Amino acid sequence: MALLPDDRLGRIEFFEERLNAWANSAAAIGLTPAQIVEIESLTQAARSAYGAANLAEITRKAATNKLRTDARNMRVFGAALIATIKAYAEANNDPSVYEKALIDPPSPRGEGTPPDQPRMLRASLDTDGSLVLTWKGKGPGGTRYDVTRLLPGDGGFKVIGDTSKKRWVDNDLPAGTGQVLYRVIARQTGFEVGSTILTVRLGNTNQEQIIGQAA
Repeated sequence: MALLPDDRLGRIEFFEERLNAWANSAAAIGLTPAQIVEIESLTQAARSAYGAANLAEITRKAATNKLRTDARNMRVFGAALIATIKAYAEANNDPSVYEKALIDPPSPRGEGTPPDQPRMLRASLDTDGSLVLTWKGKGPGGTRYDVTRLLPGDGGFKVIGDTSKKRWVDNDLPAGTGQVLYRVIARQTGFEVGSTILTVRLGNTNQEQIIGQAA
């Protein structure tokens, strides 16, 4: 004896598979023509609603993926613009640039005390494929950190971040990158102290970190 399935699609298919048989043998199975018409109409309505719901889910997923992509592109390009504004303000020694751009100026740096060497530099893979860098270290107020990166084919380490925190998200790694090197440099007025070099090897199934000595 057939049982009515628990899921919606199963129930729709259950009645779809039996409509013709029921219509052809309505009287023999104790049903009226009006009941056959009604169950056929309800089944068709359920099938149409199921298709519309699936389409809405596909549309929602596509919209969510587009939001992620657009937001990531905005973040990467916007961060580059902010870096350009800061560089322009420093190059022209014009603090008013920060006010005009509505962004915070760099924190004042302390004088006379070198920061600690950044240590325990580590990388972890985020869900969106970005690498999250973290490290430890102390320094007087105003200490900032340059995050530098070396990709295969680069002539040397390049600065990709400037932060006062001990965390940086590298979200613009080129697709297919197999190995990347990082080094964090703590800066204070008159002082620069670099971390050891972190080598990160990326693969399809794992991530390997190698701690090396800075040059």
